[in-house]
Formats: sequence, C-alpha cells, structure tokens
Amino acid sequence: MILASPTGDVPIVSAARPFDPWRQWQSLATDTYTGKSVTPEAAMAIGAVFGAVNLVSTTIGTIPLEIIDTSKEGNPVITNSKLGTMLRYQPNSDMTGGVMWTLVAAHIMLRGNAYAAKLRNKQGYVNELVPFPPDTVFPFRGKNGQKLFRVRRYEGTTAIDEVYTPRDILHFCGPSFDDGLSGSSPIGVMRNRMGVQLAASEYQARFYQNGAALKGVIETPMTLTQEAGERLRNSWESANAGLENSHRTAVLEQGASFRAISISPEDTQLIETLKWGATEIATAFSIPASRLNADSGKGMRYANSEQDDLHFLKSAIGPRIVYIEEALNTDPDLFGASSAWIPRFNIDSLLRTDANNRWNVYQVASRIGALNPNEIRAFEGMSPRPGGDEYTVITPTGRPHGA
Repeated sequence: MILASPTGDVPIVSAARPFDPWRQWQSLATDTYTGKSVTPEAAMAIGAVFGAVNLVSTTIGTIPLEIIDTSKEGNPVITNSKLGTMLRYQPNSDMTGGVMWTLVAAHIMLRGNAYAAKLRNKQGYVNELVPFPPDTVFPFRGKNGQKLFRVRRYEGTTAIDEVYTPRDILHFCGPSFDDGLSGSSPIGVMRNRMGVQLAASEYQARFYQNGAALKGVIETPMTLTQEAGERLRNSWESANAGLENSHRTAVLEQGASFRAISISPEDTQLIETLKWGATEIATAFSIPASRLNADSGKGMRYANSEQDDLHFLKSAIGPRIVYIEEALNTDPDLFGASSAWIPRFNIDSLLRTDANNRWNVYQVASRIGALNPNEIRAFEGMSPRPGGDEYTVITPTGRPHGA
C-alpha cells in the first residue's frame, strides 16, 4: 500500500485506499418492495449480474489502451511516452493496466461512476492513478459552480469527510439521466427488479434446504391422533428433507402411502421469474441476452456469431470505453481537450477475424493506399521495417500509381 506520494499527499492516498471497518457510507437507495436491500455488492450475487459485469469489464481490461498522435498522417501510435506507458501497463504501483481498467469499467457498470486519485511526482506531473471505492465519493458543486468531490476516509475507526477538486480526482462518469454531475447506476435504477431476483434466489435456496425430496401428502388407512400425525411427519422429513437426502428410497409402514403433487403454479412462476430476470439484466447492461445464456427470444437472435460479436462491441463495449477515453482526454493534467495526443482503446484487437480474411482485407487496403506496410505490421503485432511507411496505390493495370 502506498503511504504517501512523492509530494506527500497522505490524505488523498488514504482515501483512495481506505480502511473502512463499517462500510456504512452508501450513496445509492437500497430499499425495495420485496424487503431485500439491494446494493451493487449484493446484486453481484445474482448470476446474471455477475456474468454481465465480469464479461464487459474484463473485455475492456484486455483491450490495449494506446495514445494516438492526431497531428500526423495516419494517426500513429505513440510508443515512447511515459504517460502512455503508465496508462497502458502500470497506472499505479499496485495494479497493471488490465486490472485498473477492468476495475474502472466494473465501477461504471455497478455504480455509474468511477474515480481515481491523481498522484504527482516531484515535478508536479501525474504519474499514478489510484482508483477510489466509488461508494466513498460524492460529487457536488461548490458555491461558485465548481465541481467538487466529498470523500470519506478513515483514520483508525474515525470517519473523516474531506473535499477535493478535479485537480486531485479524475472522474469517469457513466451515462447520466439526472443532472449530468454523476452517472446513474443500473443497480440503483432497477433495484426493485433486482430485489425480485434476490428474493426468488433466496426462496429457491430455502426450498432446496428445507423442502422434502418428494413433495406431496402421506395417506394412511386409519385415523391418526395429532401426536401420531406429527410423529409421522417428523420422521418423514428427517429421512427425506434436504439436499443430503435427495433421491433416497422412501419406506412407509402400516399401509401408509405417499402421493406426489405436481409442481405448483407458484413454483412454475418462480422458474419463469428467474429465466426472465436474466433477460432483464442483459437489457439493463446493454448486453445481447445470448451472452448471458438468457432466453433471448426469436427477435433477439443473430444470424451468426460474427453479428453477435459486433452487436456486443457496439452496445456493451463501445459506449463504456468512450466514457473512459473522454475522461482521460479532457483532463488537463493528462491530455486536455485541445491536445493532439488522444487516448484510444484499440478495439480492432477484438475485431480480428481468421488469418485468411485479415490478409485479404490488408491486401485491398494496401492496393487503394488506405494502409501502408508498417500499419499492417502494427495490426499484427510486428515491429516496423525500413521504408514501410510509404503508401502504394495499385492502378487497374497492376502497376503502382505513377509508374
């Protein structure tokens, strides 16, 4: 754990890496009609929510984050800058780039916002980004309209709220449906629907824990006293209830018989609720339902996996990497909106098809002068070669233009 940056910013570092023994700071409404309290952490217990967040955030975390020079022809990648190395490979001393951007994407998906402390070297340049737990940060506007951040940190077990400016904190704001000051959390907006899923999941778990393996009634040819009936039921449940007793052979005496009851309408509705919940969650996170193994329906199926991949990238990945890129790009301590250098996730790395199709595309792009050899080599992860920056346009006669 970093105890201080080179400039001695102890409070902001301890806020970004808090010791929070109570976890009582909560900026989202958590109450639901079902009575279940739904926080982003609790929602992750729902399989479809975990699957959605894990799928999108880890995909973003594996996309190379590059710096592009827009002032030069072809927008070449800057490969020798300290800022680019920091952002792509090690944003701070504890995290690799993949871990950092996975975490940022997950925070945006769960809470609508992600925050990072900007730590500086002795020259005053930002050389580390340390993510905050987003539930400890509350953005607001000061008296002069400036955007500020109230952050809760701890000294021992004592909570201390401090105010920071955008010079100290980088805000990755997700889609906002309110005031634009902070992003909207899908969990907060859909907490009642999430509560239904948590309640249904708990009901299902208790059913398997407490329900008898064979659900039905025991019938006897004689009339039993209340005490005898209780004794028979307790004996049956001790022998057949619970997962450990499932599929055991039942033995009944003195003419008693067991009559199984088919699945109840309530149980049928539970199954439908769980199935439809996965589709709702996929919709909430803008993910194709097929990616969560949900019942997508005929209208949501795609002709082939390539179209499905493209839809996933456009709806689930593309918007979220734009939020991250724009937050980095507009920060004056990193780039600035007028800078010729811009950060860009190289999403082309996810669009690669098989080798034969790729090289056919490269061949066409080379013939019309859209790509030069070094740009093609860069796409394939190869180093540039001398003379490879020249563009060659092939005319219909098969000769280079001008030959």
